[in-house]
Amino acid sequence: MRKEFKKTVMDLASQDDRIVVILGDVSVYLFQDFKERHPGRFYNMGIAENTLISVGAGLSSLGFHPFVHTIAPFITERSFEQIKLDMCYNASEEMSSPAAPPSIMPGTEQHTTPTPTWRS
Repeated sequence: MRKEFKKTVMDLASQDDRIVVILGDVSVYLFQDFKERHPGRFYNMGIAENTLISVGAGLSSLGFHPFVHTIAPFITERSFEQIKLDMCYNASEEMSSPAAPPSIMPGTEQHTTPTPTWRS
Protein backbone atom coordinates (compact mmCIF):
# COMPACT_ATOMS: atom_id res chain seq x y z
CA MET A 1 0.00 0.00 0.00
CA ARG A 2 2.87 2.41 0.78
CA LYS A 3 4.38 1.77 -2.65
CA GLU A 4 1.06 2.53 -4.35
CA PHE A 5 0.70 5.68 -2.24
CA LYS A 6 4.17 6.81 -3.30
CA LYS A 7 3.46 6.03 -6.96
CA THR A 8 0.23 8.04 -6.82
CA VAL A 9 1.92 11.03 -5.20
CA MET A 10 4.77 10.84 -7.73
CA ASP A 11 2.29 10.80 -10.61
CA LEU A 12 0.38 13.76 -9.19
CA ALA A 13 3.59 15.72 -8.52
CA SER A 14 4.79 15.25 -12.08
CA GLN A 15 1.60 16.96 -13.27
CA ASP A 16 1.23 19.63 -10.57
CA ASP A 17 4.05 21.77 -9.17
CA ARG A 18 1.92 22.59 -6.13
CA ILE A 19 2.18 19.03 -4.73
CA VAL A 20 4.56 18.82 -1.75
CA VAL A 21 5.43 15.90 0.52
CA ILE A 22 5.91 16.37 4.25
CA LEU A 23 7.19 13.33 6.14
CA GLY A 24 7.56 12.58 9.83
CA ASP A 25 10.67 10.39 9.53
CA VAL A 26 8.56 7.66 7.92
CA SER A 27 9.04 6.44 4.34
CA VAL A 28 12.04 8.73 3.81
CA TYR A 29 13.88 6.10 1.77
CA LEU A 30 10.71 5.19 -0.10
CA PHE A 31 10.38 8.83 -1.22
CA GLN A 32 14.07 9.24 -2.09
CA ASP A 33 13.35 9.54 -5.82
CA PHE A 34 10.65 12.15 -5.11
CA LYS A 35 13.26 14.13 -3.18
CA GLU A 36 15.71 13.87 -6.09
CA ARG A 37 13.12 14.90 -8.73
CA HIS A 38 11.43 17.62 -6.66
CA PRO A 39 13.97 18.80 -4.05
CA GLY A 40 12.09 22.00 -3.26
CA ARG A 41 8.88 20.10 -2.60
CA PHE A 42 10.12 17.47 -0.13
CA TYR A 43 10.30 18.04 3.61
CA ASN A 44 11.27 15.53 6.28
CA MET A 45 10.29 17.27 9.49
CA GLY A 46 11.41 14.45 11.78
CA ILE A 47 9.43 13.21 14.73
CA ALA A 48 7.33 16.34 15.13
CA GLU A 49 3.73 15.51 14.34
CA ASN A 50 2.32 18.86 15.45
CA THR A 51 4.78 20.61 13.19
CA LEU A 52 3.86 18.37 10.24
CA ILE A 53 0.26 19.53 10.39
CA SER A 54 1.10 23.20 10.95
CA VAL A 55 3.68 23.28 8.12
CA GLY A 56 1.21 21.52 5.83
CA ALA A 57 -1.50 24.04 6.70
CA GLY A 58 0.88 26.93 6.11
CA LEU A 59 1.94 25.59 2.72
CA SER A 60 -1.68 24.99 1.84
CA SER A 61 -2.54 28.60 2.67
CA LEU A 62 0.14 29.60 0.14
CA GLY A 63 -1.52 27.55 -2.61
CA PHE A 64 0.42 24.29 -2.30
CA HIS A 65 -1.21 20.85 -2.00
CA PRO A 66 0.68 19.09 0.81
CA PHE A 67 0.62 15.36 1.45
CA VAL A 68 1.50 14.83 5.13
CA HIS A 69 2.58 11.29 5.99
CA THR A 70 3.57 9.53 9.19
CA ILE A 71 2.35 6.69 11.42
CA ALA A 72 -1.45 6.84 11.88
CA PRO A 73 -1.86 7.30 15.65
CA PHE A 74 0.96 9.83 15.75
CA ILE A 75 -0.53 12.05 13.08
CA THR A 76 -4.00 11.97 14.60
CA GLU A 77 -3.56 11.69 18.36
CA ARG A 78 -0.43 13.75 18.92
CA SER A 79 -1.53 16.58 16.67
CA PHE A 80 -5.30 16.69 17.14
CA GLU A 81 -5.38 20.38 18.04
CA GLN A 82 -3.29 21.31 14.98
CA ILE A 83 -5.59 19.19 12.80
CA LYS A 84 -8.62 21.02 14.21
CA LEU A 85 -7.24 24.57 14.22
CA ASP A 86 -4.65 24.72 11.44
CA MET A 87 -5.87 22.14 8.96
CA CYS A 88 -9.66 22.07 9.28
CA TYR A 89 -10.37 25.72 10.02
CA ASN A 90 -7.75 27.40 7.86
CA ALA A 91 -6.36 25.16 5.14
CA SER A 92 -6.73 22.10 2.97
CA GLU A 93 -4.14 19.35 3.00
CA GLU A 94 -3.94 15.58 2.64
CA MET A 95 -3.02 13.48 5.66
CA SER A 96 -1.92 9.93 5.03
CA SER A 97 -0.70 6.83 6.81
CA PRO A 98 -1.00 4.00 4.30
CA ALA A 99 0.84 1.44 6.44
CA ALA A 100 0.58 0.25 10.00
CA PRO A 101 3.89 0.28 11.90
CA PRO A 102 4.36 -3.52 12.17
CA SER A 103 4.62 -3.57 8.38
CA ILE A 104 7.38 -0.97 8.65
CA MET A 105 9.30 -2.38 11.60
CA PRO A 106 8.61 -5.42 13.80
CA GLY A 107 8.06 -4.67 17.47
CA THR A 108 6.07 -1.47 16.92
CA GLU A 109 2.64 -2.96 17.57
CA GLN A 110 1.94 -0.32 20.22
CA HIS A 111 1.77 2.28 17.44
CA THR A 112 -1.17 0.76 15.60
CA THR A 113 -4.73 2.03 15.28
CA PRO A 114 -7.44 2.06 16.40
CA THR A 115 -6.57 3.25 19.87
CA PRO A 116 -8.36 1.31 22.61
CA THR A 117 -10.90 3.09 24.75
CA TRP A 118 -10.00 2.88 28.43
CA ARG A 119 -12.75 2.79 31.02
CA SER A 120 -12.36 3.10 34.77
